[in-house]
Amino acid sequence: MHTSVAAIIFLRGKYLLQRRDKNKNIYFPGFWGLFGGETKAGESLNFCIIRELKEELGLKFSTVQRLISMTFNFQLQSSNLFRKRVYFVCTLPSNFRKKLILHEGSEAKFFSNNKINPKSIVPWDYAAINYHNILKIKKKKIFPN
Repeated sequence: MHTSVAAIIFLRGKYLLQRRDKNKNIYFPGFWGLFGGETKAGESLNFCIIRELKEELGLKFSTVQRLISMTFNFQLQSSNLFRKRVYFVCTLPSNFRKKLILHEGSEAKFFSNNKINPKSIVPWDYAAINYHNILKIKKKKIFPN
């Protein structure tokens, strides 16, 4: 099973998203999504998310907190490709505006939750953002006792 990580970066009521490249060799080309990527052999999930954010944004994140993970199956033609995606809430470094350099994707932009178009974002990233918004931002009780 392939495992990847993704960063939920939330600042002043908005989520930082990346417009994915329009490369036909990647999943959801041209869609908006969260920053992150696939784990390397022997790499911890925490190390992977910090490495991916450094590679993609040029920033060193020190505060990351695991939020949720999802396992899904693409069911592409004759093969069943299972994938696990682990989501982290990541706090931006205080000097991020001076140091942020987009190294991957065509664009980065902050969106409020209600301005994210569900038709133009990676579906499970959208689900994770909504989960974060309900649980951590709106602080709704969603689990039974």
